Amino acid sequence: MNALGKKFTKLSYEAKTALSGFGDFEQTVERDLQPAESFYASFSGRYHYVLKFKNGYSVSIVKDLSKSLMSDTYYGTYGAENDLWEIAVMYDGRIVYTTPITDDVLGWLSEQEVIFACGRIYQLDKTPDEYAELGYTPGWEHQENEEG
Repeated sequence: MNALGKKFTKLSYEAKTALSGFGDFEQTVERDLQPAESFYASFSGRYHYVLKFKNGYSVSIVKDLSKSLMSDTYYGTYGAENDLWEIAVMYDGRIVYTTPITDDVLGWLSEQEVIFACGRIYQLDKTPDEYAELGYTPGWEHQENEEG
């Protein structure tokens, strides 16, 4: 537990090892919850990893949490208050929404769910534009072509 009495953990060694099998970590920020130097937050913390794959995709894995100065409200990434992760599928350095993975960021993920999602991203074999041309629209489901 930290100063706020919240569980707020970085990726475990085991998770980093598993994820390294898919690609290379390009960026890492590991800052546990600590007093914030902000007009809005009394405490803040951030763990952020960017994992780049050989297929051109990358994934942003982040847990960011702050406690408001004005109330007992927490804000940050989806799931961070419960020590869970949020990821974004990226291509050429920007978030993409036209893959079979998701139409938005994925939040409230455990480490195992992060590893599973990264495995799916690692296996993507088309660019986001190629998926869009094939009828993939944002979201998990493939939309059948009207011709076929």
